Amino acid sequence: MGKFQTRGKEERDQRRGNAQGLVFNKDFGQHILKNPLVVDGIIEKSGMRSTDTVLEIGPGTGNMTVKMLEKSKKVIACEVDPRMVAELQKRVMGTPQQYKLQMLVGDVLRADLPFFDVCVANMPYQISSPFVFKLLLHRPFFRCAVLMFQREFAQRLVAKPGDALYCRLSVNTQMLARVDMVMKVGKNNFRPPPKVESSVVRIVVHNPPPPINFQEWDGLVRLAFVRKNKTLLSSFKSKVCMCARVSPSVCACVCVCVVGVGVGVCCNIDSHQKHMFHMLPIPIISATCTIDQTSYQPDIVEIASCYPLNTIVLFSVISSYDRCAPNPYMVIDLIRMMCFWR
Repeated sequence: MGKFQTRGKEERDQRRGNAQGLVFNKDFGQHILKNPLVVDGIIEKSGMRSTDTVLEIGPGTGNMTVKMLEKSKKVIACEVDPRMVAELQKRVMGTPQQYKLQMLVGDVLRADLPFFDVCVANMPYQISSPFVFKLLLHRPFFRCAVLMFQREFAQRLVAKPGDALYCRLSVNTQMLARVDMVMKVGKNNFRPPPKVESSVVRIVVHNPPPPINFQEWDGLVRLAFVRKNKTLLSSFKSKVCMCARVSPSVCACVCVCVVGVGVGVCCNIDSHQKHMFHMLPIPIISATCTIDQTSYQPDIVEIASCYPLNTIVLFSVISSYDRCAPNPYMVIDLIRMMCFWR
């Protein structure tokens, strides 16, 4: 009986949409936020100012847009559906807010984001992950973003080490930004109602960002979370990563090795940034290794024998000759010895 009642409610919502001249497109994930209290709460949590330029993703019919136009200097609304664009423009036409609205028509993942201070979004849930990282890597920096996500996705964003939902998304997002859960939003606050519950999160990007190569870091995290039900030892054994990027401008490079397993990564970062790797769920040892330029092979053997198996060793490599970054070939030999020792 409950299934038929739910289906009847969805049909009534669909007819109501038709009465407005709009048929909501499921391919675009169109679920219009209709509860004004939730809209007010999202705007309040964003800390919007009268001098702010706001980027809104997925404005829909403009329930949130018209309120943000009253509180901000300018709203840049990105919408993929031309019908929604026309509906929103018609809604503000002839009002003082008409000249404060700028429309961007197209796919936000393919578009170049403009400058903005605050981002507010009730976006299609299928683009949540790529949009989050597009936003986190956007420059120049913005002040904050308040975004609506599927609840499970939001819980993954804020998950801590040891939680069941802690994953690669959690590690990478929390390395680049501070993420807080703001509110829970039930499915009945949307028209038509989605099949899942939703949550709102607030993202504040770290400024300055951690000075690491994100692609190299993400490659290491990908190895750690490659299979949910596999141990880290099995994951590292099945994937061997060996690379070296040593710049003459740095005094030391940081190597990440899993002793005896066959994984090594040499990152072009300074030693004081090593705390980033402690977010990985595996035992970590920090050390500093000094290699003699003339006879470095015995030094490497001695270094590799000092650490236990199946442990990430995070160490700085410097040259004993001039206290600068060693020859890249030395680093590669050191990584090889550490990874395949014993």
